[in-house]
Order: sequence, then C-alpha cells, then structure tokens
Amino acid sequence: MKRAVIFMALLAAAGAQPVRGQFFIRTPEAVSVSGNSTDSLRALGMKNNEYFSRARWEAERRRIRNQRNTLEVNPTLQVSETQFDNWAPGNQNTLTALATLYFRHQYQREGFSLDTKFESKLGINVIDKAQYKNTDEFKLNFSTKFPMRYKKKTYNNWGYTGSVNLRSQFANGFASRTDHTLKSSFMSPGFADATLGMNYTTKKFPISLTTSPFAVNCTTVTNDELSARGINGVPAGKHDKWEFGSTIRMEFDKEFCKKVFRLRSSFYGFTNYKSDPQMQFENTFEIRATKYFTTTVVGKIYYNRLSNVPRPKEMQYSFALTLGFSYKYKNK
Repeated sequence: MKRAVIFMALLAAAGAQPVRGQFFIRTPEAVSVSGNSTDSLRALGMKNNEYFSRARWEAERRRIRNQRNTLEVNPTLQVSETQFDNWAPGNQNTLTALATLYFRHQYQREGFSLDTKFESKLGINVIDKAQYKNTDEFKLNFSTKFPMRYKKKTYNNWGYTGSVNLRSQFANGFASRTDHTLKSSFMSPGFADATLGMNYTTKKFPISLTTSPFAVNCTTVTNDELSARGINGVPAGKHDKWEFGSTIRMEFDKEFCKKVFRLRSSFYGFTNYKSDPQMQFENTFEIRATKYFTTTVVGKIYYNRLSNVPRPKEMQYSFALTLGFSYKYKNK
C-alpha cells in the first residue's frame, strides 16, 4: 500500500513540473572518392564495403565494354607472278598484286549506335617491267542512329540517322599501260555526301535500309590539270560542285555455314531531282577455307552519266576473282 501511495505521489510531482528535451542532429561528413568527388554512398559501396572486389568490378566493366563495342579488321593480300625465259611459244613476264583492308567499329548503347567503316583496295600489274594500276579505291563512312520513340514506346527497328560518306582513290590513274594521259588522281574525282533520314534494321535478317530525304552531295576535282578539263560534271576551272537531293542506301552482311561463307552487299543511290541519278551496287562473296587463306569474288555496277569514262551513258561493270592471304580479327 505504501508503494502505491509513493508511486502516485511521484506521478503527481512529474505532472506538476514542465518537461524539457534537447536533441542534437549531426551532419555526416562526406568521404572523398577521387578528385573532386564527395559522394559518400559511392565511397561506401566501393571503398568501405568489405565485400567489394575491384577485380570483379573491372571484369564487369570489360564485359560491358565488349558488349557495346564490335571491332573487325580484315587485311588481305593476293599476289600472282608468271615468268618466261627462252620459252618457245613466247609470252610476257607479269606480276599482279592486290591489297585490301576492311575495318569496321560499332558502338551500341540503349538503342543508340555509332558505326564507322573504312574499305580500301589497291592493285598493280607489272608487265615486262612496265607498271600499271588496275584497282584503286577507298571508302569512308560514319553513321549514327537514334532510337525512334512515340508515346513513351521505343521502336527498336526504326531510328533517326545521319551519315557522312567519302569515296575516292589513292594514286594517279592513266588511260592505259602505254597511254599516260592522266584520267584521275587523289580526290579527283572525290565524292562526299552528308545525309539525314530514317533507318530500318532487323536482327532476324541482317539488312539495313536508310532513306534520307535531306542530302548534300559534293564532287571534287583537286588536281589542277583535271580541273582545267572539267570532268565528272565539275565546271572547267572549278574544283568542286555541290548538289542537294535525297539518297537511299541498303546494306546486307551475312556469314553462314559456320562462317566459311560471307556475303556483303550494298546499294547506294542519289538524285538531285533534275538530272539522272547516281547508283552504285557492290557485292563481295568470301570463301574462308582456312584461317589464313580466302577466295574472294567482287562484282560492281556503277551508273553515273557524268563519269570520266569512254561511254558515260552506259553502265560501268567491274569483276574480280582473287585467292590469297587473309587475316581477320573480330572481338565477337
């Protein structure tokens, strides 16, 4: 009973006195990670976390980098030679060499892609110590693609695209082995264009279709001798000609039969809505029987009525069958 009375007296005394409380809030100090960074959460996750493994983190970064980047480098070299000495039927000593390079790098991330391609070919013939160029061309292409989104929905097959393309040759070209009349040179002619449009791709079938209603095309003749003649539609005395129009581009690249065969096809067309269009259709078929030897069949069809050729109103054809050394590097 006494305990109850004492307890009630204490409650009454506590109720009669005002109650005061004091709280202290201390701001945590930020931990610097590297440089000017003060992200304490990141520091806790990467530095102060006893379960964090830097080796595993770096391996994951390499995996993501390899997943986003695709690199392919493929140089080839084909050489053939015939030599005669005191040969009854008589003939000419010949040497033929062809060197090619195919380079491609693709970067992809969340629907965005950046594609860089470079292709070059240079071949020579030597007949009785007289040298003559038979193949000379290079092409450089930059293209980027952004995914198409409509009402918060992403269409992976369709995208907005822009590209810059350049095509020309390395060395001087002459009329024939015996006629040294200059017909072409570096960037004479040279073809460059920049485009904006839409692209359609699909993973099930490796085809890419690009339509660009906004395109700028430039034809250059940097050589003074050729510029004075006025070739490829560039006025005499001028070094360039600009045109506005639209382009269409289609590309196909497929490996099959355990990557023994590969077919690469491309079609390009440009029109300025005033004159005849320009067209290029190329096909490359590769047979990789071994790791270091490849048989290649290349067929090209060009149409450009302004070209510096004997019959500019007709189609231009090119065909080559080669066998030689080839090395291919591809990260995946």
